[in-house]
Amino acid sequence: SYATYSNEFDGSQGKEFTVRLIKGGGLKGHLTLKKDVSNAMVILQPGDIIQKLDAAGNFEILNLVPGEYDISISRNLKDGKNQIEKIPTKIVIEREKTLEINLDDFIKKQTTLDVFVFNDGTPSVERGYLNITDRRGQSVVAATVENGKYTVERILPGEYLMRYTFQGRVLQRSLA
Repeated sequence: SYATYSNEFDGSQGKEFTVRLIKGGGLKGHLTLKKDVSNAMVILQPGDIIQKLDAAGNFEILNLVPGEYDISISRNLKDGKNQIEKIPTKIVIEREKTLEINLDDFIKKQTTLDVFVFNDGTPSVERGYLNITDRRGQSVVAATVENGKYTVERILPGEYLMRYTFQGRVLQRSLA
């Protein structure tokens, strides 16, 4: 269960209040860990909620406040590098329910998107800014583009809006 309560009380008067505790929800899941991963964690936002995966790639987070969360995976590689991957979908936690997810399903469905920028039929050499948003207007990719080419790794198939800004100009295109 969870509860947040805050009150300023100077002690000069009697105060009566009621606190209602609501049971939270849970998230339970799995991610197959590759051999080059020494450990991994699931990160939920908002709240900076972090849960380490066990050796089999399983995790469980209890007593979450019901609502929408962004989910990311942080992997520590055996070569000392760290990878953080945002799963491009929101999860919804309901009270007194445990959502079960297989993060492998999200990763398997992802694809690669190559973005090429041309200026008068030739590849652009201008530095620009790429922003790709989903149907809800949430940013999925925000990056600086050098030499007119950028590869988006691991994006889920779907409908997106791409905006490319350079030299004060904005190019916009729907992607499906």
